[in-house]
Amino acid sequence: MKENEPSATADVVARNIVLISNTPALACLVPQDARLLSGWLVADSSGKGHSFVRRSGKRWFQMVRRIQEHLTIPGLALHQALRKRYIERAVRLSLSEGFEQVVVLGGGLDSLAVRLHREFPTANFIELDHPATQSVKLGSLTRRRLVGRNLSFLPVDFARQSLEERIKSCDAYQAERKTIFLAEGVLMYLAASEVESIFDFVRRQPCAQKRFVFTFMELDAKGRAGFRRSTRLVRLWLRMKGEPFKWGMRAGETENFLARRGFVLKDMATSRSFKEIYLREHGIEDELLAEGENVCVSDAI
Repeated sequence: MKENEPSATADVVARNIVLISNTPALACLVPQDARLLSGWLVADSSGKGHSFVRRSGKRWFQMVRRIQEHLTIPGLALHQALRKRYIERAVRLSLSEGFEQVVVLGGGLDSLAVRLHREFPTANFIELDHPATQSVKLGSLTRRRLVGRNLSFLPVDFARQSLEERIKSCDAYQAERKTIFLAEGVLMYLAASEVESIFDFVRRQPCAQKRFVFTFMELDAKGRAGFRRSTRLVRLWLRMKGEPFKWGMRAGETENFLARRGFVLKDMATSRSFKEIYLREHGIEDELLAEGENVCVSDAI
C-alpha cells in the first residue's frame, strides 16, 4: 500500500460488506451488528463514504456495482461477505473451546474484534494494522466509545516490521494465553519470506494452544496468485494502489505446506464450501461467487 494512505483494498472490502448487507436477497448473510459497524466505518473512512452508504441500498446503485464487479472480479462482494461469516464461525467456535486471546493481523475496516470483545469480556483481543488504516478505524470507534478494555490496537507495517518485534512491545499481548491468530486477506500482499516469518512466530509462541486462521490465494497455471475469472484491470488497479498480490499456494498443497511449518490442517473452506454452508440454506446457491481464495484453520503442533 502507499505510504501514509489507508489501504485501498480494506476500503473495498468494507464497502462490499455494506453493499451485500443492503441488498434484500443477500442481507441475511451479514449479521446485523456487522452491518451497522461496517456502515459507520465506511462512512468515516473517506469524504465519499457517507454517500456510498446512503446509495448502497438503491437498486440502480447495486446494478452499477454489479456491472463494475463483472468487469473486474465477478462475485467478489458476496465472496468477501461469506468469507467473513465463515471466519467468524471459526473464531467463535475456538473461543467456545477455551481459547482466550484473539490476535488480528491486518484488521482493516473489519468489525469482528470490535463486536466479539464485548460478547467475550474475559478474552483478550489485539488488532494490528498499518498506521494509516488503523488510525481511521480507531478514530471512528473512539468517537462512538466502542473500544472496551479487552480490545487493543497496535500499529504495524508488515512490509518493514516483523510481527515479533511489534507484538513484543505490546503490553496487552499475553503470550501464555491460548491464542487464535487471524490473517484475513493479508498474506497475499506479503513476500514469501514475510509469510514464513509469521508462521514461524505463531508456532514458537509459549501458549499451550496456537490456532492460525488465514486466507490464501490459489496460484494459477502460471504461478500467479489471484481470483479465477479476474480481469487484467484487477492487476493494474492493485499495482496502482501499491497493493499487488505477491504470495499464494495451490489448494492441493495446503496440508503439506502446513506440515513442513509445524501445523496441522483443521479445516478449510472454498467457494464450494461457502455455497453449501450458506447459499443453499437460503435458496440462493445460483448467485455468482468469486473463486480462488480459501480460508484455512490450522493448529500448531
